[in-house]
Amino acid sequence: MNGTIIKLILPHILAIVLAGSADTKAVAQTGQDAESTKKEVLQIEQKFTEALLANDIRALASLSAADFIYVGTDAEILTKTGRLAQLQSKLVRYEALQQDDLHVIVYDDTVVVSGRSTSTLQIGGKGSWGPGGVSHLINPGRLSGNALFTHAYAKLNGRWQMILEHVTYITED
Repeated sequence: MNGTIIKLILPHILAIVLAGSADTKAVAQTGQDAESTKKEVLQIEQKFTEALLANDIRALASLSAADFIYVGTDAEILTKTGRLAQLQSKLVRYEALQQDDLHVIVYDDTVVVSGRSTSTLQIGGKGSWGPGGVSHLINPGRLSGNALFTHAYAKLNGRWQMILEHVTYITED
């Protein structure tokens, strides 16, 4: 699909996912059920991080919905197939990944997890990452940096699956 078209429709897709439908108002859930859902999704989030670090393509495929979308730090937009191919080719390989400052919001059968990540990656021997190609090279091809991320999950066929991964590079001031 044309990247420009995806960039134009992605905000609308997110609005629909988060709102649930045009006839209902999305209201964050609270209480015991919401807390239970948060714990369940955070366990999946941990499995996702472990799978990225292990480059476990099978686990990542299982944790991601069929219509998963990835929006990366250099504005690339990949489908599930594209993202898994990118990781399987080891064009992008995670060496370290730590998440903190997590915020989890539950909306019925949709959960949004956002936070900050610190990672070290190997990027296909290239030293460009982030806005304007700003790189944080430890040595050629190895990059370390900080990002803000958003992961959206939907409950599909009785289980939580990631439907969106969005990562935005940040600089330290």
